[in-house]
Amino acid sequence: MIMTGRSDMRVLHRLPVWLPQTQTWLDRQIRALPSGIRQRIIADTTENRTQFAVEDLWVFEQAGRSRRLWDKMLKRLGLRTEFGFVETIARRFDPDVVHSHFGHVGWAMGRMPQRLGAAHVVSFYGFDVNMLPQRDQRWRARYRELFARVDQVLCEGPHMAACLQQEGCSPERCRTHALGVDMSAIAFRPRRLSGGEPLRVLMAASFREKKGFPDGLAALARVRRHYPVALTLIGDAGGDAASQAEKARILEALTQTGLAPHTRMLGFQPPEVLWREAYAHHLFLAPSRTAADGDTGWARP
Repeated sequence: MIMTGRSDMRVLHRLPVWLPQTQTWLDRQIRALPSGIRQRIIADTTENRTQFAVEDLWVFEQAGRSRRLWDKMLKRLGLRTEFGFVETIARRFDPDVVHSHFGHVGWAMGRMPQRLGAAHVVSFYGFDVNMLPQRDQRWRARYRELFARVDQVLCEGPHMAACLQQEGCSPERCRTHALGVDMSAIAFRPRRLSGGEPLRVLMAASFREKKGFPDGLAALARVRRHYPVALTLIGDAGGDAASQAEKARILEALTQTGLAPHTRMLGFQPPEVLWREAYAHHLFLAPSRTAADGDTGWARP
């Protein structure tokens, strides 16, 4: 338990972007902390600021030009792993806890939490567990450095914890912490499939190999041999080549399975649209697989 000498606890969150549509669970985690805890967020860049409005948000890309150039130069030269801007803003806040979201962010923070006199908590979420070490072996040594000095590592489930322990995290420092869901905000509405109507299926995720969309489409094609299916896809590709390639595979699978004429593709949507669509469908299908680059969907983390 973290003891402070003041009435309020202060938690500093460090993450790359506040906040992509595909990371709404981060918004829930931060808002779910007790109201008596003061929170500050430091991000490199922002997206969807109107949708995910927060009070105490500091953004590196909005710092002065000379500060940005200086900090980026020091990182390129290998003299720092984190922007000096982050430590300046963090020191003004005087946090009790620094919460680094994603393993690579935690490593980049280095010994900054110790210099601030704060406990350091690092949360892993997926690609940072297996894909980074598989893609670049340097991350194995970096994670060992991180695990030697971090106070607590959080992950979504026991399998993810086992993977991190194989990378060198001690069981005493590794704790499972499921991504929270406000069950009171989700009304239970039984679905009934009436005779003659198609089975309405919803799939929602970013277009990544680990999400297994082509596998799900192949399964639905087999169902459609015996029963009509109407499919809705919520999600899209990112700007990177791997995600664009996965989108091409998904479109090809829709054509090859004959599902294309029976599919609506809505792209990325805000949570309220996702919930509305969920209530209008009979089934939510969430396949998962281990991608060729080691990235995992963590259907059972």
